[in-house]
Amino acid sequence: MMEKIRTAANSVIVKIIFSIIILAFIFTGFSGFLGLGSSHADDARIYIAKVNGEGLSRSAFEAEAQAAERNAGTVMGDDAFIKMLRSSVLAGQIDNFLSYQLAESLGTKISDQQVKNIIRQQPVFFKNGRFNNQLYLELLAANHYTPDAYANSLRSSILQKQVMDALLLSNFVLPTDSDISILENQVRNVYLTNYSIANIDNDEFTVSDDEMKNYYDKNQQEFFHKKRLKMKYITNFLPAIETDTQVTREEIQQHYDQNKPGSFSPEKRFYSFLSFDSLPSAQQEYNTLKQQSTKDRLAIPMDKIGWLNMDDKLPELLHNTKLAKAGEISKPVEQDGIYYIVRLDQVINAKKLPFDYAAADIKSIIYKDKVDKQFQTQQEKLEQSADLPTMEAIAEASGLELYTSNWTYEKESFSIGRFPEIHDEAFSDEMIVDGKPTGKISAIIPIQKYQASYIIQVTDYQDEGISSFEDVKDTIKAKLLAEKKKAVFAKDVEAKLAQLKETGSVKGISFSQRIALTQDITDERIDPKTVQEVFAVVPSVNDTTFGASIISDEQAQFFIITDVQYPKQVEDLSEKLQPELLQLFSNYLAQDLRSNAKIEIMPDVNM
Repeated sequence: MMEKIRTAANSVIVKIIFSIIILAFIFTGFSGFLGLGSSHADDARIYIAKVNGEGLSRSAFEAEAQAAERNAGTVMGDDAFIKMLRSSVLAGQIDNFLSYQLAESLGTKISDQQVKNIIRQQPVFFKNGRFNNQLYLELLAANHYTPDAYANSLRSSILQKQVMDALLLSNFVLPTDSDISILENQVRNVYLTNYSIANIDNDEFTVSDDEMKNYYDKNQQEFFHKKRLKMKYITNFLPAIETDTQVTREEIQQHYDQNKPGSFSPEKRFYSFLSFDSLPSAQQEYNTLKQQSTKDRLAIPMDKIGWLNMDDKLPELLHNTKLAKAGEISKPVEQDGIYYIVRLDQVINAKKLPFDYAAADIKSIIYKDKVDKQFQTQQEKLEQSADLPTMEAIAEASGLELYTSNWTYEKESFSIGRFPEIHDEAFSDEMIVDGKPTGKISAIIPIQKYQASYIIQVTDYQDEGISSFEDVKDTIKAKLLAEKKKAVFAKDVEAKLAQLKETGSVKGISFSQRIALTQDITDERIDPKTVQEVFAVVPSVNDTTFGASIISDEQAQFFIITDVQYPKQVEDLSEKLQPELLQLFSNYLAQDLRSNAKIEIMPDVNM
């Protein structure tokens, strides 16, 4: 295996396609990843795949796949996208398991103390800068893990990482690879000019109806769609109100001058308490304290509640104490079978804050008040007009805008159909009967998550099928036009470059920008693709060297290399090349592990 990897490692441009996902094992170790103890007849139901005879749990795979779908989102319920995502998740699980098996086959051992030490160093379990055992247990419980199961999962990932590090970090860079420094540290002096599609006659960029119809006829499956509908809707949407609402400095100043909330620091009080197992004991102590002076009562040691802001929600114990002055005590208060005497130790009265200090809080108060009032006003108007016979009439009476949606699909990520409340109503039998919209106007649909309200009416509906040519005509035109522009532009750049190389000049192209290029240059005048192209060209010894780089479908840069400056000393690039060679090594290690493994994918995996 090592010989195979060494042979392949001559190239440094192969990118890594295999990674050891150690972090994934924090809460998804192999104890949940492997399915154990089933019969052969149960394999297809319990396992998603078998690797070297070991089953990979179908339920663990589905959990990870569903999480990936949630994180990535889905575009119009695109089955191809979902299948690609699921395939990627399964490939990652197989690669991780193979590396885990490799670790076990080499007899790598991790002691209980090593696992314990690593757990105590994980920041996720830190509180106040140190490991907190209570937090550790709470997090494990919240993720349905026992300490033993978590330790075993972590042990698996540590075994895997240690073996992978040992293999990968034993790689080395050959001394001859450092000859690359001659190219790496070159300076190439160039003259540069920008060139765009605007230089080409627009008459070349047309798409005929016949071309569009021909593309449609040959690629109809590309225009397959799931069930979909269009709708009119009216919304009272709090986030939109928040975006549009502004608070002026004059409003903040007026609020402050009128001593309204936010202009003062909150009153603060310090409380202490005594606790008793019985009411008679508490009452006896209360009577004794009441006979003492305020000074003596304050001198008696008590358990501390501490400082509390009177603007905040107070503990239940203080709700009915009604203490106002320092030194006052409450009558015994019963709570959960314990009797308390509460003492007010100190009071810091509210004080008017400096305007600049208070302004931010006041702005927040005014802002929230304005948003809430506008939302409530609009909501009342919407409710009053909801029974009108047409959407247009409701919009006019409520003062809210009437919108028309694009196609909304059953699985949606971006339109209002992403809200389950709207999706369920729109695709219901109330709105669609026999494949046609009923024209019914919905009642007000509340969206609790965003504090929003909608009224909808389905105006068009299509079962799954192929979109009509008229529906997709504009899409096809844009696609074909973009392809034609790209092809024409690339051909034009190629022709201009050939003319430059032959004659040394082209009408309309002048080289006015001079730049001294290194491979790591960052200069807004030159695109990174052009830098790569400049250094990919072999400069002519006796002649001017022309080149071009297409940096987008409509933009290019032409360049002339006028001079090449070589470094005086050859730099040792071993350290710089090490990461890329490690990536290359990982790639071939993954290929080698897979080629020697027996991998069986179960049926019904939706890939």
